Amino acid sequence: MALTLHSVSRDRWHRLSADAPFQQSWSYGAAAEALGADVLRLEVREGPNTIAIAQGIGRRIGVRTTLFGRGPLWTGESDDGLRADVLRVLRRETRGIALVTPHANDAGAVRSAGFFAAMTPATVAEWRLGPDMRARIHGKWRNRLCAAEASGVTLLRSRRGDDLRWLVGLDREQQRRKGFRALPPAFLAAWMARDPRSVRLTIAHFRGERVAAILVLSHGTRATYHIGWSGGEGRRLSAHNLLLWEAAQRLSDDGVSVLDLGLVDTETAPGLARFKLGTGAMPVRTGGTWIGLPRFPVIKRARAPEYPACPHGSRA
Repeated sequence: MALTLHSVSRDRWHRLSADAPFQQSWSYGAAAEALGADVLRLEVREGPNTIAIAQGIGRRIGVRTTLFGRGPLWTGESDDGLRADVLRVLRRETRGIALVTPHANDAGAVRSAGFFAAMTPATVAEWRLGPDMRARIHGKWRNRLCAAEASGVTLLRSRRGDDLRWLVGLDREQQRRKGFRALPPAFLAAWMARDPRSVRLTIAHFRGERVAAILVLSHGTRATYHIGWSGGEGRRLSAHNLLLWEAAQRLSDDGVSVLDLGLVDTETAPGLARFKLGTGAMPVRTGGTWIGLPRFPVIKRARAPEYPACPHGSRA
């Protein structure tokens, strides 16, 4: 049965993508669109059955390039052959270069669809939330949490613009100092303008001073750790452990089942990796980044005209 493509309303996208990762959430696409990106959202059906949905963020850098981050999302039963067909459809619809970062077990389907590996797989830490999550915390992490709980650190939840600008400024400074790049502040501003209730900022105070803070973005039954900062006093007090634990409890109470803590890199940031995995989060391997080149039309070379041979001995 042939595959068909359909546009997707916001409400239907929310129904089909409740457990979608950050890059496939509607709010992510809306924020990217506000910053000038082209957003392609597609529902792929086989007959009446939805097989997959996919959100691509497109930009023109010489050639139009569309990234399907952590997608497509499979919504029904499908084998490698059907998944390869869906990926071919996405590649065709981008009308340019298509990039996908699929699930780890989709490598065969992606390769069959004509994509080439561009970057090796990465690993992210996903913290499954629920009533037993404290029991799954590692011993040293739990000890630091207990110390923070007894330290006198207090937590304040905020959506005030001044507090957000304060944390964003500190994050930009630590990005410059540590040499890494993240989504720009304008992305957060665009997200908050469209989905303010999903922005969860918590600030840790000790003796009247701000010592640490985290900002989490929720989307469906998932949430993503977006910004974190801790000063010297905050690190001494293990304030970040307390902030993350309080955020996890509140998210779980609100029906969120997974908190994505971001990339885990045991080679370049082993301390950060231990902190994330110490929560009991599971390392989840992604499928890497694959590139599908545009299929340009075949241009047939014109044949040279044929002239009759000159008679023997004649001159042109």
